[in-house]
Amino acid sequence: MNIVVTPKLVPVKQASFYGEEMYYIDIGSEEHGKPSFKLWVSSELVMDGINYEGVVFPAHADIVKTKSGELVLVPSDKTATYYFYVKCGYRGVSHYEVIVPPDTWQEKNKRMDKYPFKIYDSPRGSLGINEGAIVVVEPRDDIIVKWIRTGRLYNTPRKGITILYRDSNKQELPDVEDYNKLLEVKEIANKDEDEDEDDDEEEERPRRRRRS
Repeated sequence: MNIVVTPKLVPVKQASFYGEEMYYIDIGSEEHGKPSFKLWVSSELVMDGINYEGVVFPAHADIVKTKSGELVLVPSDKTATYYFYVKCGYRGVSHYEVIVPPDTWQEKNKRMDKYPFKIYDSPRGSLGINEGAIVVVEPRDDIIVKWIRTGRLYNTPRKGITILYRDSNKQELPDVEDYNKLLEVKEIANKDEDEDEDDDEEEERPRRRRRS
């Protein structure tokens, strides 16, 4: 199951400007292949291989907006940048909501910037529209994607939650809608396990012999 797609390497394109090579990514693919927006990329973030050049996500990076409104992905130790999109069903659409796990959402005014995009499955999107986003958060934060899909799903989940981790792994939880309820269940389950361990230690603890 791969409902929330998180490419490990997103290919870059090159543009020459006054003799200098610059990198960019066309984010999304809407009507007749038009990108949702263009993301310029610092050369420090581009990974070179034999047959590829691209950016690895999640990235230790930030997105900066120029005075003219252009978006530039730059290296940063103060933020983490994720890239994902949610696959829709045949002739359907997908929708998402991004949240940060409550245990890391303690401080007010924590940063979470979203740059949404769409990927059409046909020139006009009649075969499906997949929604996604590039998300910039605090450097230690994982993110949670709550999603719902329409269209022909062929026995795959219609809704659920996917956790995207900083180490590029992910965990998909189909048919789960409320992450807070899941945390409550986990907390109670772990509490019961701790109590069982305490009981086992009490039984294994040697008893003192009574004096006669």
